[in-house]
Amino acid sequence: MMDLCKELKPESSCSVLDVGRSNLSSELASYYRRVVTLGFPLSDFAHERIASSAKAEPAAHIVFDLNDSGKAGIPIAEAFDLIVFAETIEHLNTPPEIALYSLGKLLKPTGFLICQTPNAVALERRYHLLLGRNPFERIRSNPLNPGHFREYTQAELSDLGKAAGLHVVRHEFVDYFPHLGPLQAIRSALRGIFPTLRSGQTVVYGKAG
Repeated sequence: MMDLCKELKPESSCSVLDVGRSNLSSELASYYRRVVTLGFPLSDFAHERIASSAKAEPAAHIVFDLNDSGKAGIPIAEAFDLIVFAETIEHLNTPPEIALYSLGKLLKPTGFLICQTPNAVALERRYHLLLGRNPFERIRSNPLNPGHFREYTQAELSDLGKAAGLHVVRHEFVDYFPHLGPLQAIRSALRGIFPTLRSGQTVVYGKAG
């Protein structure tokens, strides 16, 4: 993700909004001039403890639930060169195009919104379906970490962007996390031949027009 951010916006003077607080937030803050994070109140989640001990701190954290985007605008009065929306859209329990629209309003005209999310039709999902198993976990009882409400396909992410007034600049399927097990070699071979079977995907949105 850091490599992609630097490719899209190599100037360290750029401003960045990172949805969620994690070690990535600190990595971004160590490179870019201004980094603001957005999300639930900071708690004792492990990834937040990592971020708090990192070498650089984001400039501020704005408490806001993106599920409320349809009720009220995001309480930020500045525009950003880059918005990082990583591993979050699948956790929304409201129409994601509403959140994308609200985030898009915070983009500068030449800015980019990076959305990283699981691939709903990855090889592992299809395998479980063939066995008659539900490939998606049940909703958790913790309201601050409820799990995935909905995962998306490439076509759906493109449609969501259009509905939010954004256009797709680029899209790629990538395996971000390791897959262990006796069938790993077969899985790797299949995902290498058919990228659409990979477990993750990243879409870069720009402002339409």
